[in-house]
Amino acid sequence: MRYPQAFVFVKPGTNLPSLENIQVWSQARSVYLPSTSRTNFAMERRIRTMSKLESYLAGPGHRPNREDLFVLHGRVVGSFLTLALGGDLRHVLWVDSAMHMRKLRSLAAMTDLQTEFFYFLRTALGRYEWLQAWLGRETDYGQLSDEPFEKILAAFRVRPALGDLTSMSVVMTGLRRCVRAETRLGIANRIDLQTDERQAA
Repeated sequence: MRYPQAFVFVKPGTNLPSLENIQVWSQARSVYLPSTSRTNFAMERRIRTMSKLESYLAGPGHRPNREDLFVLHGRVVGSFLTLALGGDLRHVLWVDSAMHMRKLRSLAAMTDLQTEFFYFLRTALGRYEWLQAWLGRETDYGQLSDEPFEKILAAFRVRPALGDLTSMSVVMTGLRRCVRAETRLGIANRIDLQTDERQAA
């Protein structure tokens, strides 16, 4: 499939229109529907990358299935298609070229790194608090406080209302903004593109 490509994500369990209807309603040059189209390994690799980025934007606990998306080749996500999907439409993410796809893969790797970092930080915080509580309970040291370490941890502590360590992270906020910008999140008409005749790599 040629570039540019729009990756259209819908809510889990949505009954998607047929491939033929999607192509007519979207005004796309071509459509890749994972559940119906002949398997294309290059497209499946792009889908894995874009699904990872969409999951990162959607937040913890959301992992899109292959059945919850389709890919369009063109510069416009047609109004008939958006009307047909209605409230079931989640996100539209764009890939403009093979070079852009490589950049998005690198960005997806950074989201993995950030997620892994906060997992280990969350684990370290839990272990530290367990050790601190044990020493305060079982020894004569009382309530211990390592001031420099506490100041670092204070910036990352879980807010009870949110229950998510990453909700307070400047790093995560910056990465989210980067993902939104690089994928042209939510744009239905790519008037900034002069041509859609670029070949896929």
